[in-house]
Amino acid sequence: MSMANTSHRLIPLEASRGVAAIIVLMHHFFLGFAPWITGFLPAAKNDSSLIGHWYFVFFNGNGAVNFFFVLSGFVLCWGYFKTGEVRKLKIAFLKRLPRLMAPVLITVLISYLLFRFGLYYFYEASKISGSPWLATFAYAGWTPEFQPSLLKAMAQGITPFVTDNASYNTNLWTMKPEFIGSIAVFMLGAFISLVLSFRYLFIGFILFSIWALSAYNYLFPFVVGIFLSAVLVKHELKVRLPIALSLITLGLYLLGYSIPEQHYLWVSYISHSAWADNSQVILNSLGAGLVIISIMCNLQIYASINGRFCNYLGQLSFPLYLVHTLVICSLSSFVYLFLKHQDYSNKMILIALLGLTFAASLLAAIPLVYFDKFWLKLTNQVFKKIA
Repeated sequence: MSMANTSHRLIPLEASRGVAAIIVLMHHFFLGFAPWITGFLPAAKNDSSLIGHWYFVFFNGNGAVNFFFVLSGFVLCWGYFKTGEVRKLKIAFLKRLPRLMAPVLITVLISYLLFRFGLYYFYEASKISGSPWLATFAYAGWTPEFQPSLLKAMAQGITPFVTDNASYNTNLWTMKPEFIGSIAVFMLGAFISLVLSFRYLFIGFILFSIWALSAYNYLFPFVVGIFLSAVLVKHELKVRLPIALSLITLGLYLLGYSIPEQHYLWVSYISHSAWADNSQVILNSLGAGLVIISIMCNLQIYASINGRFCNYLGQLSFPLYLVHTLVICSLSSFVYLFLKHQDYSNKMILIALLGLTFAASLLAAIPLVYFDKFWLKLTNQVFKKIA
C-alpha cells in the first residue's frame, strides 16, 4: 500500500522535521563555539573542515531549513488534496499566521528578559571562540550599545512574517519565507486542484519553479513540496525498499550541499549564472523531495518511524528550533566561559558543552511543546467555526 493513501497524521514526516531541527542546533552550536569544525564561515574554514563533504548533511543548517520549507509545502495542502474539501484549505489559510505567531512572540519575549537581566554571555564567549556569529548574537547585528526594549520586542514577535527584523531571535528570519511560501502554497493548491484538476503536473512544476527562482528563491522549496504532494495523492506510487534506501541516500547527499568543493566539486562545472545563484536551494530542495518520496511510498520505512517517540520528536521540532539559539547565547556561553577557565582540553569542553546545549534546549522546548499543542487545538476550533 502506498503511504499516499493514508489519511492519518503524517508522523514520519513530522519526525523528520524534528531531525532537521536538531541539525540546525548542531549547525549553530559549532558556528558559535568551534567554527573551524564545519567551516561554514569562510574565515574559519581549513583543510579539515566538514563543509564540502557529503557528511556535512548532519551539520548543514541551511539544508535543514530548505527541508523545512519543502515539508511545509507538502503537508499544508495534503488534507485538501486528499479530500477535495475547499473548507480544509480555507481553514489552513486562515489559521496559518496566528498558528505561527504565538510561539514566536513567546520566544522573543523570553529573549528580551534574558537581555534585560544580563543573562546573555555570547559576547564574552565569542572573544575566546573567535566566532563573529556568536559575537553579534547569531548575526543579529548586536553591538555593546544595544538596549533591550519591551515594545520593540513585542513588535518584532508579531511582525517577522513580513519584515526581516529578527534581532531578538535570529532563527525568526525563516518566518518571512515560511509565511510567504505558505500563502503561495495555498494559492497553488487551489490552482492544481480546481484549474489543472491534477493534470499537467510536471509542466506546472517546471513553470512555477522558474517563477519561484526568479521572484523569490525561497519559494522554490514550497513549489517542490506542493507538486510532490499532488503527485502522491494522484498516483498510487510504491517504491521497493532497495530503491527507497537509494533515494534516501541520494537525498541526504543533495541535502549536504553548501559549496562546490570536495564531494560537490561537480556543481562548479555548471556555469549558468541563475543556477549558480540558486544551486543550494535547488539541490537541497530536490534532496528533501527524494527523502519524502522514500518515506511516503515505502511501507517498511513509513511504519518504522511511525511510533510514539517519532510523534513526540515531531512535536518538539518547532519549539526546539525557536529556543535553541537563546540557550546557546545564554547558558551554553556561560558554561563555555566557566570550562575554559578550568584545566580541560578543548575537545572535552566541546563534547560536554554540546551535551549540555542539547539537553537544555530540549528542556526549554518542552513547555513550548505543551503551549503549542494547546494553541494549535484552539486555532483549529476557532477557525473551523469561522470557515
